Amino acid sequence: MKTADRSTFPPSGTQRPRAVIVGQIAAMLANLGGTWLAVLREIFDESAYERFLAHNGMERSRRNYAAFCREHHHSKAYRPRCC
Repeated sequence: MKTADRSTFPPSGTQRPRAVIVGQIAAMLANLGGTWLAVLREIFDESAYERFLAHNGMERSRRNYAAFCREHHHSKAYRPRCC
């Protein structure tokens, strides 16, 4: 387990300024929000579409999205299933 560096804590008997605490909370919430956004992009195949475009050197368009859907859903349909 990693221990905190004592130099980051305020001296005994003093409090951290409210702005520092608010800033730390805001940073944690921003990090959490970014994580949730990445999870939702994976769930709704948005990340897979971005990888498809990058792999094939394409730009976003209706035609390319249709090609992605055909390829993505075709590969899902023939995936081996367990049990």
